[in-house]
Amino acid sequence: MSDYTDKISCLKNIELFKDLKEEELQKIASKLTEKVYPPNAVILKEGASGDTMFFIKEGLVEVKRKEPYMGVNLTVTTLGKGECFGEMALLNETPRSATVLVATQPTTVL
Repeated sequence: MSDYTDKISCLKNIELFKDLKEEELQKIASKLTEKVYPPNAVILKEGASGDTMFFIKEGLVEVKRKEPYMGVNLTVTTLGKGECFGEMALLNETPRSATVLVATQPTTVL
């Protein structure tokens, strides 16, 4: 399977894109880049500016947020294949509201 076809296949499994036509998926796929993160790698940092949204192709990530009173990062949720993150900073043009860490396995995102 080509990289391009692989991206379209991945998009079809994402709730946000599941009802789009093939030509619409092709337009989106042409703009995507793929990146692989090793276990425990930070993908996004809370408070950083953001202009990118991520779609999980493979793997698992933990979304963490700093608890202001105790000063520790608490896990908000865990996201896996077919889910996305980073959209809030992209849509609202605000700093990232949470830190996303790759969990215990390599993770591929688009």
